[in-house]
Amino acid sequence: MTASATVTIPLFRSAPWLEVIERNVTRLAGVARVIISDPTGADEAFLALQDRGFGASVEFAGARDLEPGWVAHCNDLAARARTPYLMWLSHDDEIEPAWVHASVAALDRDPTAVAAVGRVTGESPRAEFAQNPDYSSRSQRDRVAAGLRDLVQGRPDSLGLLFRSVQRRELAPLLLPTPNDAWADVPWALKMLSRGPVAFHDEPFFKRWPEGSASEVWGEPGARSRALVWALDEVGDAGLPLVLDAWDEENVQHRRHARALGQHAEHLERERAAIERSRSWRLLRALGRLKPASRRRRRD
Repeated sequence: MTASATVTIPLFRSAPWLEVIERNVTRLAGVARVIISDPTGADEAFLALQDRGFGASVEFAGARDLEPGWVAHCNDLAARARTPYLMWLSHDDEIEPAWVHASVAALDRDPTAVAAVGRVTGESPRAEFAQNPDYSSRSQRDRVAAGLRDLVQGRPDSLGLLFRSVQRRELAPLLLPTPNDAWADVPWALKMLSRGPVAFHDEPFFKRWPEGSASEVWGEPGARSRALVWALDEVGDAGLPLVLDAWDEENVQHRRHARALGQHAEHLERERAAIERSRSWRLLRALGRLKPASRRRRRD
């Protein structure tokens, strides 16, 4: 049976993850076309994997002239794919064949779907990526609005989930470079949502979170704002009113939270006043004043 999906594995200083990569390739060989790529040759990982001899369904793409960074590398691999469906798989993440089978089945069932993706879990408590059901909407406006809400309100993982998806190659856009390629998958994901719905399934994807990964710096000042500017460049003028709606919604949520905290504080104050008016509180307070004196008498 001819594979309908290509799983690409872009390498860069991947020697620490050789065992993980080998497990993935062994599982996926024959299930999908696999491309292992390292244009830089920064370490021995590529040559070590070439020596494994995985079979005819595994292709190797070695040294070549590319712009530096992961965006150019992923775009190059997308251009090398010849199957209807494509996936980028980071060197430190792991999937089973069931991930590919479920994704391909979902894309086959819905020709309008731009991507299919399951559950992303991992070794960190933060590794659970939320599936946003609004990404499956038939309305382009609703999908893009949902993505912008996630971006504005600090939920980038929902958009990051799409980078781990199996994409429909004819609909998927190329990644556009950002400064240092930071958060380039965020505007790309919004562009994906503008082109079609996302199909979700339940198969797991195991993600590792190395120190210094992009997700670790999302909370830094300016990270969300920069990604928002790049995202608006991708979705165009129609995105601005949707961003304003998302901000308004976030402000309403903040006001509700502040009001709830205020009501809670008022309730605690009423409880405190009621306790202090009680006979038992007055007695305990009086005993509390007498206690140190009695201790002094015992010491004397």
